[in-house]
Amino acid sequence: MIDQSPPTIQQQMKDRVFSFKSFLTVLEIIDEKRNPQGMEIFVRSTQAKIFIEAFCFELVLKIFYLLDKNTNHPTNHELDQIFNDLNEESKLIIQQEFENKIKRPSLDFSKKLGEEIYVPDFDETLLQAKEIIINFKYDAKLSNGSIINKSFLKEMSKKIDEKIESKIKI
Repeated sequence: MIDQSPPTIQQQMKDRVFSFKSFLTVLEIIDEKRNPQGMEIFVRSTQAKIFIEAFCFELVLKIFYLLDKNTNHPTNHELDQIFNDLNEESKLIIQQEFENKIKRPSLDFSKKLGEEIYVPDFDETLLQAKEIIINFKYDAKLSNGSIINKSFLKEMSKKIDEKIESKIKI
């Protein structure tokens, strides 16, 4: 007989962290295997990468939610609401890494180009990621592109590990 009891918070945490790190590995493979000469493959892998990055960002928020609240995370894609429900410390960690790994490098690149590049703020990025997760898998069109990147996600992976480690020590 199969156990029908709902998963514990710890099991949910393990599952979400496993999924997140698995998708992060997929992003690494996509970057290694992209073939700029075969434009069709390049476009398809870019579309997949955009979706996976947005989905990983959602998983990051839900993992922090589980760590902060020790209760089930919302099962929707309302990333702004999930983020707003996080503890202040977690919000600060995520926003600082957004600034360090996404916003600042984008603005620096803009200066090097000598042209102004639009870089969405954090709140807009939450909404873009939600839009991508909900719509992109069916219709690969973006209103403003995506700013989430692998560098940010890799740093978030480290921060999740640190937060889990600190919870275990307590």
